[in-house]
Amino acid sequence: MNTDAGLVYTGPAANSFTGLAHLDGKTIYIITDTGAFYPVRVSGGTATLPTGVTTTVAEFGLPFVSTLQTLRLELQTPAGTSQVRRKRWNRVALRLYCTLGAPTVDGEPITYPLAADRPYTGDVTLHPPKGWDTDGAMVIRQADPRPCTALAITGDVELADA
Repeated sequence: MNTDAGLVYTGPAANSFTGLAHLDGKTIYIITDTGAFYPVRVSGGTATLPTGVTTTVAEFGLPFVSTLQTLRLELQTPAGTSQVRRKRWNRVALRLYCTLGAPTVDGEPITYPLAADRPYTGDVTLHPPKGWDTDGAMVIRQADPRPCTALAITGDVELADA
């Protein structure tokens, strides 16, 4: 599930859905079988897709933002720990698994090949805009109601002189 307090519908093609009383008065996402998603307000326990849109499979629920914040970067050097040294990422290589949508790393959009809205699995490389700091941590965010799985984060880090 890519929404909070969500339900799933499977059945004949439909445009309007009932049984959403627990979401009454809220703006939810309806995610269709094509992967498209629509913000819709629930009224009287019912949510309706835009005119002309039908689906045989749908997920209904509240949107949320997924956030992954890494721990402080630690690199062992001949001079010892890098914990208190200033550092910056020059290049980040992110390994994604079955990812859709528009995730970001430190606010920079991740670009990856999209083929007919199929989930992407593979590596992407980016140059984050963040400058020097002593943490070396980064934040990956996904605001879309779509899957985003980061399997690994690697790259090139530059350390300031001790």
